[in-house]
Amino acid sequence: MFFGASPLMQGLLGTNTAVAVGAPAGIPAGNLPNQPTPFLSTASYSAVAPKQDKISTSASAAARAPRLLFMTATYTLGQLAALQLTLDGMRDICNGGWDVSVHIDSASELTEEHPRFAEFRDRLWCARTNSPIPLSLTTYKKIGFGLNCKHRVVMRERVNDFDYFSFAEEDMRLSISHLAAFLPFEAHMKSRLPKTYGRYTIGFLRYEQSTIDTERVSWEYRPPLIHVATVPNVGEFIVTNNLNQAIYLMSREQVVDLDARCGFFTDVGQNSFYRELRRAMDADWKYISAGVSEWSSSFQQILQCGMRRVIPVEHYQQFMIHHATDKAQHRRPRSELLNARQLHEVVTEKAQSPITIEEAYNTHIFNQYNLHLVNPAKFEGKSAWSWGVPREGET
Repeated sequence: MFFGASPLMQGLLGTNTAVAVGAPAGIPAGNLPNQPTPFLSTASYSAVAPKQDKISTSASAAARAPRLLFMTATYTLGQLAALQLTLDGMRDICNGGWDVSVHIDSASELTEEHPRFAEFRDRLWCARTNSPIPLSLTTYKKIGFGLNCKHRVVMRERVNDFDYFSFAEEDMRLSISHLAAFLPFEAHMKSRLPKTYGRYTIGFLRYEQSTIDTERVSWEYRPPLIHVATVPNVGEFIVTNNLNQAIYLMSREQVVDLDARCGFFTDVGQNSFYRELRRAMDADWKYISAGVSEWSSSFQQILQCGMRRVIPVEHYQQFMIHHATDKAQHRRPRSELLNARQLHEVVTEKAQSPITIEEAYNTHIFNQYNLHLVNPAKFEGKSAWSWGVPREGET
């Protein structure tokens, strides 16, 4: 994520070989997106209903390990150390009780024949199962940052085989601790918002280890652009204007719903909505970019598909995630970085006067990305825009 620049990034085309509730007031009527539907309906989900387990009792389903497909993309082996750490995280997740598979999209020299691929297979040995974590690879020619959307092909083809899906840039260290925090959060949302829980996605706060002192630092968050928002009957959550987190973690129900509402599996990358969004952002630049690479991991689910990314205020550090290259901090002066203590002080202060989740998204996020300047006529019939989230009691 770069501040102060807004170049349109290039590259979605390439060849590959495979291995193995309404909008805010003030929006002109012609710019209103279609009214949202409740999160899941039998009709929308039955088309891709999950395969039944051989033993379909509720007890066996509860006992089965949750199945996670983790996907990442590598542009160069110049970030090899970070990718190795990411794979170590998958091994720990398997040893922590999850059924994990890993898929890598590669536009680098990494192929099945590359010596590193054998090393990765060995690195992914899971002691708990006494077997390797399944690893697949798809190679592409140089296609620029469009590589980050290619995982959607794999996800679409394997949507019935997993319970959860995560895509992350190769330097994001997803851990078993993150997943251990995610499951209670998901259960809480389901119990409090049974109709709309899937429209809320767990968020992460990125940090790095300072290269000049012993602090953990965050470079993406400015205090005025950090909010604490209340979801009625649920709790208080951190919302940041900067939506980039370089990772997502969602259930099968959520990705199926995203595809039904905004073509999540197929309308990706530099799509028609994205191009209109960038035009609107450039018309009134506000120093947060939405590049092609970040679009697939962070922005599309929210700005096009209308999900609400939330981070529980209580024990929020469970949802902090390490950007393993530790190099983005140098984009900002050290004096502008928030260390862990300073971030805690900001969150504590904001929690004294929380805003509503509607204000956080329908005002702060809506204005940050100039969604009021988006013209649906520019992408009608090509991309869907599903911004509003219905209240729990609405149908």
